[in-house]
Amino acid sequence: MQWSEGWIIDGNYDGKLGSLVRDNAQLIVWIDLPLSTQLLRLARRTLRRWLTNEELWNGNRETLKEALWGREALFAWAVRTHFSYRRTWPSWLAGRNVVRLRSAREVAEWLEQFTRGRFLGDFEFTKDIP
Repeated sequence: MQWSEGWIIDGNYDGKLGSLVRDNAQLIVWIDLPLSTQLLRLARRTLRRWLTNEELWNGNRETLKEALWGREALFAWAVRTHFSYRRTWPSWLAGRNVVRLRSAREVAEWLEQFTRGRFLGDFEFTKDIP
């Protein structure tokens, strides 16, 4: 595939687009990091943004209250979606071309090979998600 002939999408757009993206993707890369890795990264990023008063968009800034308390708090959302995705995505992705990366090292290694034109590299390519 030529780079100019494809597209890359980042995120989960099922709520807005249904299965349109999944149904048309040639390859799905599921970055399925351990919850501990996700939470540590979220904590570092949130603390940095809070300490530096970093503007996110349209003047919005993170607060510790929004990060830590309430149903829509960042950390509660991260935990909830982590387990929800692990429960639902295997059936949603069944029968599709999927590479599931489960550690930061696997992500780094896969990206290195991907940038060299080896789309799958040495990683498992499966249509049946375990």
